[in-house]
Amino acid sequence: MDFCNLEDLSIKKIKEMCMNKPSWELVHAIENDKRKGVQDLKKRLRNRLIAEEKNKAHLESLLSNQLNLARENNAKRVAGIDEVGRGPIAGPVVSCIASLQHDFDFNRIIKLNDSKSLTNNEREKIYNELTSSSGIKYALGTSTPEEIDKLNIQNALVISMTRAYNNLNEEIDLALVDGNFVPPTLDNIGKYVPQGDQKVASIAAASIIAKVYRDRLMDDLHNKYPQYNFKSNKGYGTKEHREAIKAHGPCCVHRKSFLSGIIQEGPSISG
Repeated sequence: MDFCNLEDLSIKKIKEMCMNKPSWELVHAIENDKRKGVQDLKKRLRNRLIAEEKNKAHLESLLSNQLNLARENNAKRVAGIDEVGRGPIAGPVVSCIASLQHDFDFNRIIKLNDSKSLTNNEREKIYNELTSSSGIKYALGTSTPEEIDKLNIQNALVISMTRAYNNLNEEIDLALVDGNFVPPTLDNIGKYVPQGDQKVASIAAASIIAKVYRDRLMDDLHNKYPQYNFKSNKGYGTKEHREAIKAHGPCCVHRKSFLSGIIQEGPSISG
């Protein structure tokens, strides 16, 4: 690209170039432009390019780790499994299993990472890219608050992961599970990966899909039970949420076994 005579261009035009054709060549080309507006643009463009390089390097690491695990386990068809909702005092636990296909366009999700490290807008964007692509096979499984209370959270996690696996319309050779255990139903093909959502591409994808799916469920529950502000707290035990339970009693989506110390015997909202 020819960057001659950039100082003759308006700041608005240079801004358009920064937005539409970002490159290190452009950063260098405007290095000596003394206009404050151009120097501000240079700084923002430089930070953007550094962030993109960092994201691309992390994505390459996610893919490389997954490939290495596949080779070590002599597996061709690999999927990642992650859950969300272990800690909240309301709502289900949700698990996702995701299998990224060979034809998936990873350039569309260079910010792929564990869901906790992303903003809500970033998660939503990546979720939409993932779930709208034919290059990924995925399935979800949930375990209800009633099951969590009856069976305990660990067993409920196993149930949700098993349901996700059973819902996947895809044969797999290796299931990489985030955390430190493999559900008994996946013993033959499962391998746990501590902090796997930060290390393996398919697990990171599963973590984002599970997170966005559960957040949307909690948003729907907010419309039914606005007094608990599920839209904001997503079922977690914030001070506001705990105070709402004390004031109104728990509803049917609260995990009663998680409410010790918050409520005594008292009113309960059904429905």
